[in-house]
Amino acid sequence: MSSYRFVGTYEHTIDDKGRISIPVKIREALTTKANRTLVITRGYDKGCLFVYPLDQWEIILEKLRALPTTQKKIRAFVRELTYNAAEVMLDKLGRVNIPQRLLDLAEVKKDIIIGGAVERIEIWSADKFQTYKEESEISFEELAEDILL
Repeated sequence: MSSYRFVGTYEHTIDDKGRISIPVKIREALTTKANRTLVITRGYDKGCLFVYPLDQWEIILEKLRALPTTQKKIRAFVRELTYNAAEVMLDKLGRVNIPQRLLDLAEVKKDIIIGGAVERIEIWSADKFQTYKEESEISFEELAEDILL
C-alpha cells in the first residue's frame, strides 16, 4: 500500500529553462533519495501531465505488463503513456525540468496549476485547467454519488 498523500492545488509558473518548483507540501512527501526521481508523462485529460515518484511509476509499469498486447487499443494506450514518459530528477532547490515536448503536448506556456492527486501529481496549463473545470459535464455531487466509498 502506498504511503503517498499528495493533496492541494498550487499556482506556479514555469521558468525560461522549463523548470517548475514543486510546492513544499508535495516535496515533503518525497522524502527518500529514490523519490527524487520522478516520471512525467501525458495525463488523461487535455492540458494535463501526470507526475509519478519512480516507485509509483514501477507499479504502473507492472499493470501495463499484465495487459494483453494482442489488443490494438491497449497497444495504443501503452505507447501514448510510455513513449511520452520522461524521467527527471528533483534538484536541491525542489525544481524539475519538464522536457519541451511534454510542455508542448499539454499546451503549457507559463502559468500552471500543480495539483496533488493522492499517489501522483498533476501539472496543468492554467488555461486548460480553467477550461476543464468550466466544461466538466459531471458535477462533484454526481461523482460523489457514484464513487464515494
